[in-house]
Amino acid sequence: MLKKIPLHWQVIAGIILGALYAWSSITFGWNQFTVYYIKPLGDIFINVLKLIAVPMVLFSVILGVTSLKDINKLGKMGLKTLGLYLGTTMFSVTIGLVLVNVINPGGSQDDNIRARNRISYEMWRDANGVMKLDDMCLSCDETYAEIKNEIASRKEESNEWVEDKIQKAKK
Repeated sequence: MLKKIPLHWQVIAGIILGALYAWSSITFGWNQFTVYYIKPLGDIFINVLKLIAVPMVLFSVILGVTSLKDINKLGKMGLKTLGLYLGTTMFSVTIGLVLVNVINPGGSQDDNIRARNRISYEMWRDANGVMKLDDMCLSCDETYAEIKNEIASRKEESNEWVEDKIQKAKK
């Protein structure tokens, strides 16, 4: 039955089903199930795609070079390929930089939200032993002590909620 449905409709249906599952997972508390049972399947799929992509490109290039009848054209084709690669790369980087500077993502965000997010990140980083990448430390600043305590209490409530859901799922 799926063979009769065009591929683009199958992809769109997959995207919609994935979004519905994500919404259901958040709404009904299936996060632990998703992390432990669904995520590994997605990781395997992505790793298999990575495993296939590099050899496929390599063998395509080798096949293209070996199928040339006139080896003198290899230099011209290589220069054209390199030029096209550099041109498209510069074009995409330029578009990205222009869009970031025009849209300014996160620029209109309230400073309190930024501080709350940064403190939450710092607390997560410290709790998980993740390497510090900068010298900024809002959680060390006493002016943000109230926000730090609020985040810590919410984390404890969240951990209790997750543990409760796990206990209910085990029963």
